[in-house]
Amino acid sequence: MPLHVYQSSRYVGKGYRGTKGSDVCSDVCCRLLCLVLGLILAPFLYGAEQVRMQMLTSRESVINATRAVSNDTIDPDLVGHLVHFYTTEVTPTDTIVDNDFAIQFPEMARVKRTVEHCQWVEVVVETTYKDSDGYEHTTSTYTYHKQWVSNPIPSLLFHHMSYYNPLRQPYHDQAVSVQGLHLGPYIADQKLIENNLKLDVRLNHTHFESTHGATPSAAETLHGFRYIGDGYFYSAYKPSEMEWFLHLTSQVVEGTVLGHQIANLFGSCSAGDIRVSYRGANPQAVSVLSKLASKEGQLTHYQAADVSASGGKYEVGILHSGYIEPAEMIDISISEQFWGSVIWLRLGLFALLLFVFGFRFVGVPLFAVGILGQLNWGVGPNVHSGMIALAVIQLLSEFFG
Repeated sequence: MPLHVYQSSRYVGKGYRGTKGSDVCSDVCCRLLCLVLGLILAPFLYGAEQVRMQMLTSRESVINATRAVSNDTIDPDLVGHLVHFYTTEVTPTDTIVDNDFAIQFPEMARVKRTVEHCQWVEVVVETTYKDSDGYEHTTSTYTYHKQWVSNPIPSLLFHHMSYYNPLRQPYHDQAVSVQGLHLGPYIADQKLIENNLKLDVRLNHTHFESTHGATPSAAETLHGFRYIGDGYFYSAYKPSEMEWFLHLTSQVVEGTVLGHQIANLFGSCSAGDIRVSYRGANPQAVSVLSKLASKEGQLTHYQAADVSASGGKYEVGILHSGYIEPAEMIDISISEQFWGSVIWLRLGLFALLLFVFGFRFVGVPLFAVGILGQLNWGVGPNVHSGMIALAVIQLLSEFFG
């Protein structure tokens, strides 16, 4: 998509830019923000780590409690037990329907609708330089380009208001799951489906079918959506006469009519256009580790007791593509739980370091945390390598910046 670039300059002042009141205020405000962020994250981080530790300490007891069952018959004596089996007979109990677009997904266990908006995006880059007399000048470069974003971007605050973004948003993202999933003679409940099945299939016309036949959908009738292929429904924006007049007036005032004409001719989308796509989950073969809740084969989460001194319980309910042994399924679940919380844990630690040391000296403790983490914590190297890299960059900027 075409780029539109503008520059403006302003006088800053004379002399060396040392520590000013605004800089001090900025540092204090940032530290307070980091403190608030840390306090908000603390209970969630603690809960995530507690669940992971429960899973680790109870791993062997959960494996020992698992009962292997047949994938074609239900043993009523195992009701209430944690069971494991593998099956290739996977069918949804019902059909997911998107009434807005009048389509259904007969083979999908989960479907997510993604709505994207074509919008102008403003990027501002400021550069400051000193002239021969010691005066500082700042040049602001404003770059405008169109891209697909998740939500409309208000253009009222743009430096050039002629880059107008219509804020139409008739539909939002939504994820839907079937009520149950037949796994041979068993039925997995909705919670198992939502917690385990990944949306790894990009859907197109071969995966869905119309529910209204030749009758237009509400999306087509009200907002002009058409299926354009490759899994996309597209609605081109049509401005009202008043919108068109106000837009043209702002262009004339700023002298950017020609630029917009070129953008409209050669851009791949117009600001205000909307496209909708879908992703789904359609497992063909599944390994199951969950609780057999009834003689009818209902599967749900198993409440595993924590054997450590802390006590408590956590839920075990795993559906995984392909054949996997119970021990490996649990190990994968522990790994996913860890990586799901480790990023937030490190962000919380980073916020704490910023609060204690400020921005100028955070490199030293960050470097130490990264090194100790790689040596002793037994965690994948990516997070700690990133910490070390950030620390080195920060330290170099302190000494040579």
